[in-house]
Amino acid sequence: MQLAGGTGIGILQVTADAGKLGIGADANQNGLHPESILTSMVKHVEVAVFEAFAAARDGDWKPGILSLGLAEDRVDWTLDDFNRDLITPAMKDAADAARNDIINGRITIHDYMQNGTCPR
Repeated sequence: MQLAGGTGIGILQVTADAGKLGIGADANQNGLHPESILTSMVKHVEVAVFEAFAAARDGDWKPGILSLGLAEDRVDWTLDDFNRDLITPAMKDAADAARNDIINGRITIHDYMQNGTCPR
C-alpha cells in the first residue's frame, strides 16, 4: 500500500485516480474521495481560536505559544462512514493504543519548537 498525504484537494484527487490511498490533513477530507482516503488528521483550530477570543473577552488572555494536542482534544484522526471499510479493527485498536500512549506520556512526541531540530 502506498500513502500520499496532502492538504490540497488536487493531491487527493491524483492519489484516488491512481488507485492509491491518501491521508487528508487539517480537516476531515474523508468524504472527498470515499474509499480512497485512509483517514484525515484533523486540527481543531476553530476551537482554539474561539477559546482565545473568549479568554480575551473575559480578560484572561495571555500572549505566548500554547501547544494543544491529543490530550486537549485539538488534533486527532478521523473514522467515519467514508473510510470505515478501510480500517480494520486491529488498525483502530493500534491507533487508539498509540493515542492513549501519547496522552499518558509513554510515547514522547518531539517538539521542534524546543530546540529547532528534527530527530533522525
